[in-house]
Amino acid sequence: MVTEHCLDVTATHRGAGVSVSRSANGLHWIKPVMAMGVHGMGYDKDWITCDNHAASPHYGNCYVEADLTSAQGAVVMSTSRDGGATWSAQKTPGDR
Repeated sequence: MVTEHCLDVTATHRGAGVSVSRSANGLHWIKPVMAMGVHGMGYDKDWITCDNHAASPHYGNCYVEADLTSAQGAVVMSTSRDGGATWSAQKTPGDR
């Protein structure tokens, strides 16, 4: 189980981002990790999905997408290939 949150990052980072928490049972959660966060950017309307179908070639991959409020609502995305433990650099969905 994976959940995500838009948040204001600590005063040290002075920005916003999207963090992800993971749980095997929905009761005990691992400390959140940042899925995306760039200094000076604002995030909104974040969502997450993970491929949980065992027969899928993308099994275990998770995807976070959000609007950048500081960039006229541009959409950015980050991908995890290890169930949400680590995340790629954010990019627009059309980037390869």
